[in-house]
Amino acid sequence: MIGLNSTISHASLLEIIEAISKSESIEELIGVGKALASVKLGLYHLIPVVGAKNYDQLNRFWTTGLDQIVHDYLKLKSKRSDPPLKFTIDQGRPYWMSDLLMVEQLSGGRERHRINLALEFLGDGLLVPLFGPYHRIGYVYLGFNSPKEFFDDVYPWQVQAILQAAHIRYCILVESLKTSVRLTDRESEVLELITFGKTNPEIGIILGISTSTVSGHVKRIFLKFDAKDRVTVALRAQSFIR
Repeated sequence: MIGLNSTISHASLLEIIEAISKSESIEELIGVGKALASVKLGLYHLIPVVGAKNYDQLNRFWTTGLDQIVHDYLKLKSKRSDPPLKFTIDQGRPYWMSDLLMVEQLSGGRERHRINLALEFLGDGLLVPLFGPYHRIGYVYLGFNSPKEFFDDVYPWQVQAILQAAHIRYCILVESLKTSVRLTDRESEVLELITFGKTNPEIGIILGISTSTVSGHVKRIFLKFDAKDRVTVALRAQSFIR
């Protein structure tokens, strides 16, 4: 299980990736992740494509094990540039949060303060950039119950391989859902943000459209899923069978 051992054996790595690749619904994929991971906390962000003006922002995310104060902080600061995120994605490799303190371009007062703040409230953990099909970029933070020194040097790369497989599978399932239910590109974006727990005003801010326009998209999504509320839509989207 991820997080319990200092490294992951080759056999276990292959077994985990195979289980992820066989997931036939978003709900099943989430279940596989919960069964395989033993982490103190986790954040999974979806980021606009590299080159977009806001690809360095944290405005779409799922969390687990996160204190409410940190969750609220992320929502408040979601539209601001996040230098550690941009650096990690630009490098395309995993980093321990504490290692970023040694990066010269992140050594400025504001960037260093942001990293120290994260270490104070989240503790040290792995920052992992993810790259998937359909121009989807992901970004994960994992905090463990054991310190960084417990894990082997190869461990961050093993975790990235596992998360990369899960991110690719997620992207494929979301695209399949969009095609099957005949969602427009915008409806697909709105649905995804609904499953992230975003409100209509928050969705409007993230997508740069009015709240009334979001409401129109939500109504059409409800009709296509034969649902009357957001929870039902989210559950039906997650249980979609490819």
